[in-house]
Parts: sequence; C-alpha cells; structure tokens
Amino acid sequence: MFLILAVGASLVAFQRIAEKRAQQFNTVDSEGKTVIFDHDQHAYLNAGRMMKRSQYTYEMPRHRTPGLPFLLSFFYSELDAYAPADPQDPRRVSEGYFTRGKHFVILLTILGLVTMFLVIRRWLPVAESLLFLWICMWLLYIFKAPFVRPEPTFYTVFFIGSLLTLQVLIRPTWRDAIAAGAVLAFCYLLKSAVLPLLLLFFACFWLKLGARLMRLLLTRGSSPPDAPVSLPSASRLWVEVAQAHTVLLVFLGLLSPYLLTTARQHQGNPFWSMHSSVFMWTDSKEEISLWASRGITADSEIIPPDAPSARNYLESHTMIQIADRCWLGVRSVLHRIREEFRVLYDYTVKRLLRCAVAAILLSLLAFWRDLRRYWPETLFIVGYFLGFAAIAGWYEMLKTGPRLLLVLFPPLAFLFIFLVHRYGRRIAVPQWGLQIDLRRILLAILTVYLAFATLQVWRHDAWTILGAQ
Repeated sequence: MFLILAVGASLVAFQRIAEKRAQQFNTVDSEGKTVIFDHDQHAYLNAGRMMKRSQYTYEMPRHRTPGLPFLLSFFYSELDAYAPADPQDPRRVSEGYFTRGKHFVILLTILGLVTMFLVIRRWLPVAESLLFLWICMWLLYIFKAPFVRPEPTFYTVFFIGSLLTLQVLIRPTWRDAIAAGAVLAFCYLLKSAVLPLLLLFFACFWLKLGARLMRLLLTRGSSPPDAPVSLPSASRLWVEVAQAHTVLLVFLGLLSPYLLTTARQHQGNPFWSMHSSVFMWTDSKEEISLWASRGITADSEIIPPDAPSARNYLESHTMIQIADRCWLGVRSVLHRIREEFRVLYDYTVKRLLRCAVAAILLSLLAFWRDLRRYWPETLFIVGYFLGFAAIAGWYEMLKTGPRLLLVLFPPLAFLFIFLVHRYGRRIAVPQWGLQIDLRRILLAILTVYLAFATLQVWRHDAWTILGAQ
C-alpha cells in the first residue's frame, strides 16, 4: 500500500511540474509570440487535424509517421477550430487544440512510465525498479513531456520493445514473440527507427542458432552411427525459429496497411521515408534545404537519380569519412547532452556506471561465466548501444539535436541497475564476523545521489532548461 501511495504521489508531482513547464516554455516565447511552430509541434497537431476532418482518409506524407497525429486527432474539435482572417495564415491549429495536445502528451508520458515500471518488474526487484522509474521520470522525461512530440512515448515503447526482443533471444516463447512484434509495430508508427533493432535481433538469433546446430552435429558425429538424433533438442530448435520469426510476422502483419500504401506511393518500397531514403544521405542541413528547394518533398513519388541516396553517398564517400562522421557526431551530441542534460549524464555515466563496474569486479568469475554462456545476447546488447549511438552520431551532422541519442539512456540506466542487482553479492569479513551486502550498499549510494540529482532538477533545471531537442 505504501508503495502504491509513493508511486502515485510522485506521478502527481510529475504531472504538476510538467504542466508548469508547459506553461513556462511551451505557450509563448519571450516576445509574446506563440511557440506552436517550434519543435515540429504544429506539424503533428495539424496532421491530427487533417486526419479527423477527412474521416481518417488523409494519408500522411512519409516525412513523419502517423502514430502521434492519430492519437492527437481524438482531441481535435470543430467547436474551437482555428478560423484565420487571412487565407495565407499558416496557423490552422487553435490554441484550445494545442493545449489539449500538451495535456494529452503529459498523461501519455505518465501512462508510459507506469507501464515501463510494470514491465521491468519481470527483470528487477521492487527497489531497483523504483530507482529506474525515478531516474527516467525526473532526469529525462520531465524535460520532454511538456512538448507535443512523440519522444517520451517513443522512448518508453522502444525500451519495452527492446527488452521483449532480448527476452525472445534469451528464451523465446510465443507470448513474448507476439508481444515484441506488436510493441515494435506501435513503435514504428511513432518513429521508424526500429528496423535496425530487428536486423540486429535476427543477426544474433541466427548466430546463436548456428552455434547450437553445430553442437548438435558434433554431438551426432561423436555418437555411434546407429544412435538416434536427439529429437527433443532438434525439434526445439525449429520451434524457436518459428517463435523468433513470429516477431517479424506480427510486426509486418500489424503494419501491412501502412506499408502497402507506402509501397504503392514510392515505387514498391514499403519502408520508404524522406529521412532514411533521402535526407540522411546528405552532409549538412544546408544540403537538405537545397534539395527541398528543388522540389524534393515527402510527397514526391519519383526522386531524381542524382538526389541524395544510399548508393550515391557510398559511391562518393570512403569508409574513413563515414566512420569519422559517426564518431564526430557522437562526440558532438554527447557534448550537447552534457550541457543540456547535465544531471542525467552525470548520474548515468558517473554514478550508475561506477556502481555497475564495482559489482562486476567483485564478481568477475560469475560475470565471465555469463558472458560465455550468453554470448549472442552480449553481442545484441553491445551492437544495440554501439549501433544506435552511431546512427545518432550520423544524424547529428544534420543538426537533429540530442533526442536520438537520448533514447539510449533508459536502456543504459536499466543495464547498469541490472548489473548491480545481478553481481552485487555478499562479501564475508571473517575478522569481524560480518557479511556485507554489496547490492544494498550500492543501491543506497545510488539512491542518495539520485535524491540530490532530483533536488537539482526541482529547484533549478526544470525551470531553466528547455529540453525539447
């Protein structure tokens, strides 16, 4: 009961502070002008308006995905529709609709935090789960929630989808496979950044399957010629293959209407988007503006052959230039995160990382055994962080801001807390007749540091840091 009251009180405080931040940072600017056109908020709200007014026959250009606009459309009302006096007025979105959108995103963020807490209880005890929830709530989500953007919900859904996908890799079940496919499909509708995750999952799954098949063949080769094949082991492999591919089938099945429409609009490519097909293959934001001025838009069904594309980029750039772009981009975006999200960066990289390393060093043999046993899962985790960091670094050269790399901070915080939980063992001190519980000590240290970090956010950062990018 106390736990429910504590979590409930913190969520109410989160909602109050997020609403005050929305009033301070997301109503009018210092000159008294509306900020609705800042941070792509107008684009999402207007798309929701057009969906509602067209009775959901409006097809969004493949510049943004339709997940958030669809949810926002339920809060559009003709009763307070914007009626411009000037036909050239680009506003289109009323203040009432904008306000409802802000309230909705804050509530959606809170729902996501609760869902995330319930999901990680499968992996962590209550104390560690609460620590993780508090980190996400006060060091990251409080800065994102006041803006009508998909990031806070995307961070949550992407994290849950990643956990479910990892669980399917570790020990697949039909339930987890179906859930992973469904969550990743919803995630794709918020932002189409989940395709690399699926590619990484299947690469690690087939490596793991190949190693197990090799062991079966070697076992068969060392057995007498007339010995029967281990049918339970062999049949189980095929069940796991079916379960892993259920993730993809559910993902594609739920998205099939959207993907088929995209393929019809863009020369048979169901995953075409303006960002991944054109914009990401430019070298600067100015180059994007140049091609946009030449008529290359998300509505363009035919893209000129000399326009930016993966093929043109790879033909005109060396691997060293590509690696430099990722590296320099990661350095740049990490610098921005250190400047704008200082409390989150310091707590995750300094406090959590150090405690995780301390737990591993004192249980090094157990850690090494787990690495050998779960090597495909380790490859998945390493590839997950390095791969998405490289993607964020790539896009940073186009001045996209910290939001792409920030998606890794909830998984990173979860990983460090999980390592403390798994390897924080009891240490015997025979001279004193004591047993020191390292896990409890590290959790106490992290809790104290988190309390000071939260006070810093409440007193200062929440009222001085915009955090929209």
